[in-house]
Amino acid sequence: MKLVSRVNSGEIKIPRFQRGFVWKKANVLSLLESILSGYPVGSLLFWRTEEKLRSERDIKGFQLPETQEKYPTNYVLDGQQRLTTIYGVLSWVGDATKPHILNVVYDLRGSRKKDESRFRHRTPSDGPSCLPLNILLDFSKFNAFQRELNALEDGAALSLEAERVNETFREYEIPIVTITERSLKEVCPIFERINSTGMRLTVYDLMVASTFHSEFDLNEEVEKITKAAAGANFVLDGVGVIRAAAALRGMSCKRSSLLSFKDMDPPDLRILLTSTKRSIEKAIDFLRAELGVVSGDFLPYEAQITILAKLCSLVPKFSVEQRRLITSWFWLSSFHQRYRGASDNILDSDIQNCQRLIDEGHSLVPYRKFSHTDLEAKEFRKGSAVSNAFVALLVTHRPRSIINGAFISIENTLGCGSFGTTGREIHGTTRSIGLRREREGSTACGMVALA
Repeated sequence: MKLVSRVNSGEIKIPRFQRGFVWKKANVLSLLESILSGYPVGSLLFWRTEEKLRSERDIKGFQLPETQEKYPTNYVLDGQQRLTTIYGVLSWVGDATKPHILNVVYDLRGSRKKDESRFRHRTPSDGPSCLPLNILLDFSKFNAFQRELNALEDGAALSLEAERVNETFREYEIPIVTITERSLKEVCPIFERINSTGMRLTVYDLMVASTFHSEFDLNEEVEKITKAAAGANFVLDGVGVIRAAAALRGMSCKRSSLLSFKDMDPPDLRILLTSTKRSIEKAIDFLRAELGVVSGDFLPYEAQITILAKLCSLVPKFSVEQRRLITSWFWLSSFHQRYRGASDNILDSDIQNCQRLIDEGHSLVPYRKFSHTDLEAKEFRKGSAVSNAFVALLVTHRPRSIINGAFISIENTLGCGSFGTTGREIHGTTRSIGLRREREGSTACGMVALA
């Protein structure tokens, strides 16, 4: 297949503004089945240019080869998932005992049922009749495989089938459409238009393409922010970072508004993201130190980071009253599930009111009492906003085990993702804390309304 040799030579590259490899195993096997059946799999769209862009080297853990720079180069605009699958499967180099989405075999003895594929992902238990696809383009390895087949009782028939598979993949041609004499500025809208159909891209994917510049890569800037958040055990994606950046600018968080970032000059966008990184770090510090949210696993809503980042950007340090208002907003928005469904209108409204909170002491959310009876009706389930908020509330009061009285690390105890014995211990501890506070004249739940 000519595509493989063109990638190996460095003639074809995947630009950094492309999204990563997102196909699932079923997509990979389906494409291979279509090729073997001789079905069309669609054309690829390349942009041929002498402009030099940063290109991907690592796709789904698979390393593309080191190559000499070609002039000009064909950058993939459409068909990256198919190209990566074909190239990766036929060129896979790795430990056969370790599963990988691009490590595929063809079972020469497989079922001949019409709807049952013989392609499957390789396992250590595969027998000698399973043809590894990564040897199809290597004559010596394929010939050695055939010699081993001939030693089997049905080796002649298996060898003929292997030869059919080999010839089909070697001779299969994929149509290629090439765009020439276009600048990067002209090509990015084409990329957006093509990739907004089919497997829909996120607003972040489109922004990466739209803002791409030879001296600016949105992926790299956002990665600095996501790595900083990950260091504090909070996971943010590109969309979350861009939403926070929009909040800092006082913009709407709606998709149409976020896409307007593409009109910003790269230096201004870099300055904005630097400020966003600083504000997100301060927001995470506030969540951990003041609100008991020890990691992103226990954050009720991602939207709360967006709003906290906005608030942190407005003043260098919160006053006592501002802290009280922010704390009240957090508990009320969490227990009343204000951001359930991630309504952009509600989020936009709260972002717009952040300045009033700082300047006038205006509450972000309407005050509605949340009593212990409201909480008793809720199921304690890891991952739900109310449960996460309750866990955070417990952390702020340093819960103790009802078994031995030791302080409990919520992150370690509930971080396993299941509620076994330790989960029951936490549940029992929360009840004992509630009873203790009732004896003191209030309940932990009542403190939410007073926060």
